[in-house]
Amino acid sequence: MEEILDDLFSRGEFINKELMKNGETRYRTRILPNFTLSKTISGDSPEWQNAHYHNLVNEVYFVRKGKLLLVMEENSKITYKFLYSGNSIIIKPKVKHNVYLFNNTIINVIKYGKNVESDWYFDNNLNTLSRKLNFE
Repeated sequence: MEEILDDLFSRGEFINKELMKNGETRYRTRILPNFTLSKTISGDSPEWQNAHYHNLVNEVYFVRKGKLLLVMEENSKITYKFLYSGNSIIIKPKVKHNVYLFNNTIINVIKYGKNVESDWYFDNNLNTLSRKLNFE
């Protein structure tokens, strides 16, 4: 799977490299008009991303190295899931979610659907809830 993702990434149109506020480094590339692929490398210490959801976009999270914790809210129900190297999960539209990347973690995220580059909505409630959790 990693070879396929690397091949797709190299063929895509580079969008940007961004150093996130939580210390992660994220590389984004556009494969097709409604299909993007990113590679995220965790910072020196484990950190939460920002809780969010998409109205039209599906996301596939693939853990290349390390582990992450995924917190999801769907129909007012909160679930937690740990993903380890080689694991993947699909997040459907309208599912609120947040990701805790442990240090030394590398993930790929595939986004597909309509408006992949603008269909992102912050969710303060899940953001606040997830940041109260400590899994160290």
